[in-house]
Amino acid sequence: MNWSFIAHTVRDVFPKPISPIIYGNDASCLDVFWSPQHSMGLNIIYSDNFEIYPAKEHYGNVFPWALDQGGTTYGPGYCDLFMSFDYTPAKSEGREVEMAREIHKLMKRGGFIFLSNPGPWADVFYGRLNLRQDLVDEIKRYSMFKNEKVFVYEIV
Repeated sequence: MNWSFIAHTVRDVFPKPISPIIYGNDASCLDVFWSPQHSMGLNIIYSDNFEIYPAKEHYGNVFPWALDQGGTTYGPGYCDLFMSFDYTPAKSEGREVEMAREIHKLMKRGGFIFLSNPGPWADVFYGRLNLRQDLVDEIKRYSMFKNEKVFVYEIV
């Protein structure tokens, strides 16, 4: 995953996020997003084992989300940009509605959910949240996302 390219895309398409979260299991994105080049704080929630562990300075930015135990680590209205890229947690089957409810609760009004190649866990958003096709089109202009399934939902 080219995290630098993703960080550039996020910085170009979305207003500077204050509390972005990535749902996934590759912590190498932390070094990129926190770097002086991108200057975006970032936290990760994950539901499976990590593929790449975070550097020690980022341990405080990584939190497990036990899907069978309800909510995420964060309180309601915390996140203004929720992202997930090519991630399908192993234990998500049958929990899609519950996951969507928890992610929606996590979001600030006016925040965005940016998904690229999400697994079936994200299908429940379609038709229930406000799809921002203009932002999808803008993101798909970037070569990395040109042939990918991209969804951007706005919390209104």
